[in-house]
Amino acid sequence: VVLADGEPAVFLERGAKTLTTFPAAETVEWPDALAALVKDGRLRKIEVQRIDGVAVTDGPHAERLRVAGFADGYRGLTLRG
Repeated sequence: VVLADGEPAVFLERGAKTLTTFPAAETVEWPDALAALVKDGRLRKIEVQRIDGVAVTDGPHAERLRVAGFADGYRGLTLRG
């Protein structure tokens, strides 16, 4: 869970393939927080396939993830350690 002023912004589900966003997601740079999980070695990779039930590449957050270092992959946007 990425928090913004104590409010949930983004929830990365188990398996790191699906994200759920909350209203606070608009006020925080959550893609950088997700990238830090891989860069700090807490996860080997994140392969986001869906955000809020929509394919990640079709949704409004794809470019934000790319700017944070995620790359287009076969199933979605991927960041590897």
